[in-house]
Amino acid sequence: MKPHDKLIKEAALRHLKPIGGIQKGRSRVWLVDCAWYVAMIEFQPSSWSKGAYLNVGAHFLWCPTEHLSFDFGYRKEGHAEFVTEEQFAPEADALAQRAALEVGLLRTKLASPLNIHSMTPKNTGQEWIDRLHRGISHALARQIDQAAFIFQSLLDSPHAPSSSNAEEYKRLLALLADLPAFEKRIIELIEVRRSALKLPPLNASPWGQAPG
Repeated sequence: MKPHDKLIKEAALRHLKPIGGIQKGRSRVWLVDCAWYVAMIEFQPSSWSKGAYLNVGAHFLWCPTEHLSFDFGYRKEGHAEFVTEEQFAPEADALAQRAALEVGLLRTKLASPLNIHSMTPKNTGQEWIDRLHRGISHALARQIDQAAFIFQSLLDSPHAPSSSNAEEYKRLLALLADLPAFEKRIIELIEVRRSALKLPPLNASPWGQAPG
């Protein structure tokens, strides 16, 4: 392991493991299980210099995707450059401490999925993902008309990502007439994504109590 990678991992173990952080494989990505989303911490490498940027955000687990994405939040610290181990060790430690702080802030901001629709999501470059999150949040908040408008717009979009996702949007749109069934389907989607990320099954409602 390269010296700067070793120092980053050691710092992450000190500050992220105590709050539930788990390293994703051997990557510089760490995940913290927050039930309906994961807090994602990335010590992003640079293509031109040794060191790391710090990205922290939420990946919502109801999204029908195979890839991790920053759905809320992203860049928190600019590039910390590695020069020597003595110089970089405190910088890596500071990045990991900031990451732990940001996870705490995420948990406060995202105590419930009901208010996502009122937030400004990070522009993922995939507008359909941002709209999906807002639609689900509107539905869980019992704002059915707004949710229906968003799901219908996803179906009508010429940039729909795939036919399989279109079928899911149709299903969610139809389930708006039965909100307990809608919530059950969202939890099913969360469980699928949790399993893919090797997270344990939920043993309670992912938001602590029934929405609304």
